[in-house]
Amino acid sequence: MKISVRLFATLTDLVGRRELELELAPGATAAQVFERLKQQYPRLASYSRSLVFAVNQEYADAETALKEGDEVALLPPVSGGADRADIRNNDGNDDWIELSVPPIPVPAALEFVRGDLDGAVVTFQGVVRNHSRGRRVVRMDYSAYEEMAVKKLREIAREIRRQWEVHRLAIVHRTGTLQVGECSVLISISSPHRGDAFEACRFAIDTLKKIAPIWKKEHYEDGSAWIEIENPASPYVRSAP
Repeated sequence: MKISVRLFATLTDLVGRRELELELAPGATAAQVFERLKQQYPRLASYSRSLVFAVNQEYADAETALKEGDEVALLPPVSGGADRADIRNNDGNDDWIELSVPPIPVPAALEFVRGDLDGAVVTFQGVVRNHSRGRRVVRMDYSAYEEMAVKKLREIAREIRRQWEVHRLAIVHRTGTLQVGECSVLISISSPHRGDAFEACRFAIDTLKKIAPIWKKEHYEDGSAWIEIENPASPYVRSAP
């Protein structure tokens, strides 16, 4: 059977490609995809205990059996941690969920969530700072598994509506190259009550960092590095052979 494989962040650098196709025996697993690629690209072996799999844009176990035409994504640990949050797939409202290459239109997002019913609007902006891990940062690159990332952001929005009384919300994340001081992620939530707005906003950014397949590459004055935070206890981290 033929499957398509997608790679991201550091894995793209190691393989030199973002996408490829493999011919596998019927019933092959996601782990066997990785095993096949390790034979061709031995440097991938360093990810044997931290790799995360997704099949057709959903997180999957390493032993997930594949079918003809499936898309398998090999994901290094995301920049904010690889924990899995308890997200339920409930129907939600029409919220502003977006991955954006242009700068995030902060005033427009605030206007989008604001309403006469609301007693509170809580907003979080993540910005690119000029230092990290003792080194001077000159710019940042953000890369995403875009289709899956948008799905996960929508799941976060639906879970927020399940847990808290909110009116409108916006979750917008940049991709591409950002300079120091630019906004990388915006979360804005309106609610009749400040407690719900504060708690929902914190949940949104914390969960986004854990489950959205988005990576950042820091560029310094003397080099660059993908930022990955591994959590071996994560239910999404499966050991490959």
